[in-house]
Amino acid sequence: MATHAQIRARSDTARLQPVGLAGIAAAALFVALCGIYWDVTWHVVYGRDSFWIPPHRVVYAGVALTWLVGVIGALTMRGRDRRVSLGFCIGALGPTIQGIAAPIDNTWHNTIGLDPTVWSPPHLMGIVGGGVGVLGMLLALSPYIRAERGSMLLASLSRAEWVALLLFGGGLSLALFSLGDLDFELDNQDYLLFPLMAGALSTLVLLAAGSYFRRPGAATLVALIYMVFRSLVLIIVWRMGLTDALTPPIFVLAPAVAIDLAQALNPRWGYVLGAVLAGPALLWGEWLYRGLFDTYPWSFLQVFASTTTVAAIATIGGLAGMCIGTMLREGTLIPCLPAPRE
Repeated sequence: MATHAQIRARSDTARLQPVGLAGIAAAALFVALCGIYWDVTWHVVYGRDSFWIPPHRVVYAGVALTWLVGVIGALTMRGRDRRVSLGFCIGALGPTIQGIAAPIDNTWHNTIGLDPTVWSPPHLMGIVGGGVGVLGMLLALSPYIRAERGSMLLASLSRAEWVALLLFGGGLSLALFSLGDLDFELDNQDYLLFPLMAGALSTLVLLAAGSYFRRPGAATLVALIYMVFRSLVLIIVWRMGLTDALTPPIFVLAPAVAIDLAQALNPRWGYVLGAVLAGPALLWGEWLYRGLFDTYPWSFLQVFASTTTVAAIATIGGLAGMCIGTMLREGTLIPCLPAPRE
């Protein structure tokens, strides 16, 4: 008869299996993201080359590893919590979509040449596939995220929570990469289009993280992970002479802090309040930063005039993110409003 220690060891081993697989998927996601940014700079420097250029190999190595993790998890996690097995199935579906997008992208380029933007159908298909893969892995991790209330103190985070934070950080990087030229060219980042798109996308991911963990601090940690990764990429791009200013991507920090403060001050309606405040926080935070450091500054009147529009669009993105985070945590879209902290 198994002792209590043996039963506990088996339980810990069973818990680490899906967490370990999701951790490999998170690492593969960042490998693919590095390849994506490398691919952009490669095309700027060398133009359109062959399909098997080094950046493509890195991207699809990450995609293939993510697909393999999803398949292994889907085949070996049967009989567990349905969120685990379903999550790995969805986690395999995402890179499958990306794999289908690859030959379509190659045909697209052979037909029309090099894209002036990332907003081509096969590129968007690949971005959506990456997002689906991230959602699947987060769903698989949800049974291992602690339910107790509190703050996101670094010392208290479990392995599963660290992996989930990395997945959200990679998801935020993937979402903001879809900004295209606005992601790099500071002189193209006007006071309306950039905060509209960045506000909606970042608020969606940050509110999804907040409602997934249900503890203040999650959105800020996700934003910091994105900032560290994106800054490393920016340094590489700057050293290659492909951007004109070495400006850290701090625009996501203000909305993340606003979301976490709203959640801490009002546990019941903090998510909704955070969705409303995130867009203006991004807009005015970026205005302040540009004004202080004279990095293509925006005028006060321009920012003031666009505040309402940015707030409305970001609120829609934030409420959608809140529903997504709740769905990932509970396996259902109902209720969309997470329970208050005790």
